Amino acid sequence: YLSGGNESMVKAWMETMDETRQLSLDKQWLKRLQQDFRSASITDDEMCDALRDTYESSPENYLCDPHTAVAVAAAKKLGCLCINESSSRRETQQADELTARQLRNVVIIATASPCKFEEAVTIALGKDSWAKWKSSFFPSRAQQTMELEEVKPFHYHWDHSRYATLKEVQSVWTDKMMHIVKNNFEE
Repeated sequence: YLSGGNESMVKAWMETMDETRQLSLDKQWLKRLQQDFRSASITDDEMCDALRDTYESSPENYLCDPHTAVAVAAAKKLGCLCINESSSRRETQQADELTARQLRNVVIIATASPCKFEEAVTIALGKDSWAKWKSSFFPSRAQQTMELEEVKPFHYHWDHSRYATLKEVQSVWTDKMMHIVKNNFEE
């Protein structure tokens, strides 16, 4: 996206990151990147607070996963207040005090289920709250899945000589994954 489709430049960046565990961008690239993206570091405590606050303020008993809680905490840290009907009076008052220019729109897409992260969610909510949520809201299909025998992991090794483009690799990978799903999960 940022490179305008310059695959060789992106490849060089990725190779540098693989080799050095860091990437230093030229000022022009950094400035361009900062026009579209912002970031924040989130501690485990901040993640737990965001997960707990989201759950406790949700009239639908929405429980996000830890990854989504990191996004919620980062959004708040970056000045994107997450306001809904059940937000506290203080949060609503803070939002009212912001000018239109200060208020930032944010979309957070939840990428996983809290069911996959019982240990982290239990730490964030406490044993009693997790047990209550699990007994009342844990999806029955997820519970059935957890009771199944675990499927051996599938390791896919990319043959660099056969596929030239990312699109070709993704197509092959999609076909392989659909085959695994069909053979292991569909009734």
